[in-house]
Amino acid sequence: MPHSLKYARILVTLPALWIAFIPPIADLNESHIYSPDWSGHARFHTFWLLSSSSLLSLLATFLLWKGPRAGTRESTLTSAAIVGSLLAGFFSATLFRPVYEGTLSDLEKATGASYPFDPNLLAFSFLSVLLIAGVVSALQDSTLRGASASSSGS
Repeated sequence: MPHSLKYARILVTLPALWIAFIPPIADLNESHIYSPDWSGHARFHTFWLLSSSSLLSLLATFLLWKGPRAGTRESTLTSAAIVGSLLAGFFSATLFRPVYEGTLSDLEKATGASYPFDPNLLAFSFLSVLLIAGVVSALQDSTLRGASASSSGS
């Protein structure tokens, strides 16, 4: 397997595993799922989002490393599309916050501290950069394979 594809798989795996584990760890507490201020239906939707995101991220990771076409450019790009969809959901929720009066985090309320950048926005932006780098690396692998095939065929 070419190095660029190996790096691509790692770069796609990192945001996938982050999404699978960090949001549930962060949100399965009194500020979210167990908040007495939230309606039961709001908690239901939050749990649904967390479990769906985790399961899709784990599916993406499985496809990358153990799936029927693991190790291929196609499985890498398919996994990247799954993870990218989850990241796009975060940025969609961020963009439409004014519509539903949402906030990115409750850290200022919980800690009394002010942050120059929201930690969620910073983390998900970084995860997006990793994912984009993984896609570019996977596409580079395809370009490299095409170039070597045409040079060896001449």
